[in-house]
Amino acid sequence: MNEKNNYIITDCIDWPDEFDVYFLEILNQDEYDRYNFVKNTLKEYCSDYWFGTNECWDDFDYLQFKPQKITDEEIKVLNKFSISGLTIYQNFMDSLNEDVWYTIEDEDRDLRSLEFDEFCRVINKYKSIIDEQ
Repeated sequence: MNEKNNYIITDCIDWPDEFDVYFLEILNQDEYDRYNFVKNTLKEYCSDYWFGTNECWDDFDYLQFKPQKITDEEIKVLNKFSISGLTIYQNFMDSLNEDVWYTIEDEDRDLRSLEFDEFCRVINKYKSIIDEQ
């Protein structure tokens, strides 16, 4: 059986010279595999990223992050001190899900519910369509 790891996305991005926006999210192995597959296949995926009550990055590249392995002990430390930041994965998957099913004009399903092989097939189909446009 394959080893199951956790990965951390952490970064700080300047919000138009007003303040820093901190990102921190733990991905499980399945989330990491899907994120990396999309990153390696599409190279970039830009969409709006909303945070706060009315702040938004237009054309935010969800694939700019580099998840790194994190141990269970490190996760416990983050949890112990309630260290957190904005998350990426759920917003990324929500946006990607909407774009994919609209573009390939197929049954509207949640990409997260697909087996990994089917997920990859759908993403490859999506890429071939957007490459033709």
